[in-house]
Amino acid sequence: MKAALLNAVVLVSFFPLAASAQSIVEVAGTREVKRISGDGQHALTDTSLVGPGYQLQRITPAGTEWYCTGLSHDGSTVMGHRTVDGVRYPARWTAVTGWVHFNLPQSTLSAGFSESSADASCILGSAEFGPNDWRSFLWRESTGYQFIDCCTATPPGGISSDGRTVTGYRWISARMFAFHWRQDQGLQQLPLPPGALFSFPWGISGDGHTVTGYFKMNVPTPPAIACAWVDGQLRTLPLPSGAVGGYALEPSSDGRIIGGMWYDSTNTRRACVWTSTGVHDLTTLLTSSGVNLSNWRILNECLDVSDDGLRVVGYGENALFRRAGWIATLPHTLRCLSADIDQDGVTSDADVQAFFACLGGNCCSTCDQRAADFNGDGDAATDQDIESFFRVLIGQHC
Repeated sequence: MKAALLNAVVLVSFFPLAASAQSIVEVAGTREVKRISGDGQHALTDTSLVGPGYQLQRITPAGTEWYCTGLSHDGSTVMGHRTVDGVRYPARWTAVTGWVHFNLPQSTLSAGFSESSADASCILGSAEFGPNDWRSFLWRESTGYQFIDCCTATPPGGISSDGRTVTGYRWISARMFAFHWRQDQGLQQLPLPPGALFSFPWGISGDGHTVTGYFKMNVPTPPAIACAWVDGQLRTLPLPSGAVGGYALEPSSDGRIIGGMWYDSTNTRRACVWTSTGVHDLTTLLTSSGVNLSNWRILNECLDVSDDGLRVVGYGENALFRRAGWIATLPHTLRCLSADIDQDGVTSDADVQAFFACLGGNCCSTCDQRAADFNGDGDAATDQDIESFFRVLIGQHC
C-alpha cells in the first residue's frame, strides 16, 4: 500500500516551543502558522515545522509538490499529500521515516490525508471518485482505507482525539450542510434555525462533543454567523461590537476555548477567541494582558488552538505591512466557565445549588457537565474550583 520511502527528506528532531506567560511571537518567513499540536509544543505551516527559537525547519523537499495539513497530539507525525503529474497522493511524515506517500484507494482518481486522531493511529482523509464525487475515509495501519458515510466534499472538517467522531459537510440541492459521523451512531445532519441557507463545519473538539463553524441565513447579502454545535445542539456565538459576521474555526479539546475571527463592514478580518464567558478580540485580550503588539498592525485569524486552548496560532499583518504567521500564549483564566451553571441565561441562587450538585457528581441534565472542574485546570471539585466560581459569580476575574 505504501510507496517507497522518500530518502531525500532531511530528518529533524522536534523541539518544544518555549512555554511562557501571555505573549505573541512572529514566526519569520511564514505567511501563516496553520496548526498547533494538542500539547501546544509544536506548530506547522504548509511546508515546515516550527523549531527552537521559533525558527522554521522545512520538512517538505524543495521543488516538490508536498503539502502539510495536520499534526498529531505530540507533534511527532505530520499528515499531508503529494501531487505527482496532477494526481494527489496521501502522505505522512515522521522524524524517523521521513515522508512516505501511499497508493491511492482502489478506483479513485486522487486522495489526501487531512487530520488524525491524537496518536495518529487513525487518519482522516478524502478521495475523488469522479467529478464532484469526493468521499471521506479513515486510514489505519491494520486495516488500510475504510470509507465512511460522512462527507461528500473535500476536505472533511475534522476528527476527534479517539478517531471515533468525524465532522464534515455534504452538498444537498447545491447547498452545503454540516454533518457529523460517529462510529456508534452513524451520520447526523447538524441542526439549523428555520430559514438557514447553508452551514459549514471547520473543526471538532478532541472529545468529539463540540463542532465549530458558521451558517448563513437566506437573506440578501447574508453575514456569516459563528456557531458551535455542542452534543448536536446549535449555539450561536456572540460577536464584538462593530462586527458584521464571524467564523468559529477550531476548538480546544474540551470545547472551552474556540479560535476564529470576526469581520467588520469593511470586511477586515480580526482574530478572536470564544470562551464560556463570551467573545474576546485577540488584540484587545493580549494588550490588556500586558503584551506589546507594536510589531503588529493587525491579527487577522486564529487558525488553531492547543488542547487546553491556551496556545493559539494564526496570521496577521506585521509593522512592515507584510503578512506573517504568529504563535500566542493566552492567560489561563480563559478556561474558567460561566457562573450560569444551569444554563438558563441568568445567574442566581439556583446556579450555586447546581454548582455544588455538580461537585458532588449530580449535575442536572441542563447543567454544564464540566462544572466540577470550573477553572479548567484538570483537577475537579477542588477548593480552587469553588473559589473561582464565586469570584466569577460576583463579577470578578476567575
